[in-house]
Amino acid sequence: MPALFAPPLLDWNPYPSRVHTMLNAKLIDDITAKISEIIAASPARDIEKNLRALMTAAFAKMDLVTREEFDVQVELLKRTREKLEDLERRAGEIEQRNQGGG
Repeated sequence: MPALFAPPLLDWNPYPSRVHTMLNAKLIDDITAKISEIIAASPARDIEKNLRALMTAAFAKMDLVTREEFDVQVELLKRTREKLEDLERRAGEIEQRNQGGG
C-alpha cells in the first residue's frame, strides 16, 4: 500500500504581509484605472449619455413627482383625514344632542 504524501507547507503563510496586500491593492487600482480609460475611449460612454438623456425625457413625460413632494402630500392627506375624523365625531355628538333633547 503506497504511503500518503503531503507536500511541505514551509512557504504557506496564513497572514500575508502588508507589502503583499499593498501590491494587490495597487494592482487592483491599476486594473481599475485601465478599465476606466478603455470605457472612456469607447462607445460605451456615448451609449451611457444617450441612455441617460432618453430616460430623462421618458420620466419627464410620465408626470412623476419627487419623493419630497410625495411625502408632503402624504402628510397633508394624513392631517386631512384627522380633521375629517374629528368633524365626523363632532357631527355625531351634535346629532345625539339633537335627538336626545328634541
